[in-house]
Amino acid sequence: MGLPLVAVCEDDYDLGEVLSELLRDAGYQVALATCSEELDHLCSKQPPDVLVLDYRLPGEDGREIAKRYMSQRPNLPVIMMSVDASRDDQIAGFEAGAMLYLPKPFEPEALLAAIGGLVRTKRSNKAPRVVFNSAACKLYSEVASVILSRKEAALLNLLILRSPEPVEYFELLEVITDTGQEIGTKSSLEVMISRLRRKLKEGDIPREEFSIVSSHGFGYSLSGSVTIE
Repeated sequence: MGLPLVAVCEDDYDLGEVLSELLRDAGYQVALATCSEELDHLCSKQPPDVLVLDYRLPGEDGREIAKRYMSQRPNLPVIMMSVDASRDDQIAGFEAGAMLYLPKPFEPEALLAAIGGLVRTKRSNKAPRVVFNSAACKLYSEVASVILSRKEAALLNLLILRSPEPVEYFELLEVITDTGQEIGTKSSLEVMISRLRRKLKEGDIPREEFSIVSSHGFGYSLSGSVTIE
């Protein structure tokens, strides 16, 4: 897991540099901008984990930036800073989506504590969105559900247990072969994998969350996060 990226938009260049140094020393990556255009350019390269905005910015202010970013990423943690900590501004900041409002000047420890708390909360909320119920032969997400055959469930169970390492063709064939039957062929396994992939697609299981990947000349592996229940 890479270092969390904190995007800071502060039109006071000297203060921005101080904040950047503070955050880097604390173990964060930092993208520093002085206006919304610079911020958009930096965030287009890598989406931030936390957004720190000055309320009073030239052009598009912090409140407008927060609204725009959160319309695309509703769970993005936003911290608003302002030398004018009036009640109306604080309310406007919270209405725009800011989770915390820091009146300037503030202690460096206050900013670090705020960012650390938001990063921890964000990561703890990233529960896998795909669940595999081996007993019911069922794979489901928040919005989709797929019923599997007994052999498909056995194959997926092995891939999940070994993930992210690939599983050899022979092992996969063994787990889907009934007792007393001859081990199938690689071609029969490929047909089954193809059918299973189609079933997952038709069942709207998100590919970015869960997919079966071919390991050429070796076997198959699982890509994505999944919980077994």
